[in-house]
Amino acid sequence: MTDVQPQTEPRRVPIATKIGFGLWAVALIWWFLYYAQYEGAFQLLRLKIMCLDGATRECKFFQEQIHGGVPTYYPIFWWAGMIALVTGFFQGRAKRR
Repeated sequence: MTDVQPQTEPRRVPIATKIGFGLWAVALIWWFLYYAQYEGAFQLLRLKIMCLDGATRECKFFQEQIHGGVPTYYPIFWWAGMIALVTGFFQGRAKRR
């Protein structure tokens, strides 16, 4: 008699999760390219990182000083990615039940 293991389907990642990570990647690249225009890519990174998901006084200051070719960064893709990731999380949980 042979042991037959039931075939289990590999977990599939919900499309919303993939979209969420894609939007986060776009936001991160846009943020990096935009704020790199002020004092270089890695200068003042401690202050610039706060601009990834919102606006602080420092972010507004940087935006007033930057006059480059990259459009002004707004965290719309960051928050849209967050919504997509949360949606994907709940979709993944619903499929497991």
